[in-house]
Amino acid sequence: MLVLTRREGENIMIGDGIQIQVLSVSEETGDLRIQIEAPDVVEAQSRNVGNEVTDR
Repeated sequence: MLVLTRREGENIMIGDGIQIQVLSVSEETGDLRIQIEAPDVVEAQSRNVGNEVTDR
């Protein structure tokens, strides 16, 4: 496992084709907004607090 710290506007690159950008962090709620750019063949899922899975 790799744990990274990033600020708003900073990116994380995974391999050659996946980029994750931190869009914003709410000071009030701590909510994090990210943007994921990846090839169409890469499946992305979001696992929420209740373990609900959202496919994107």
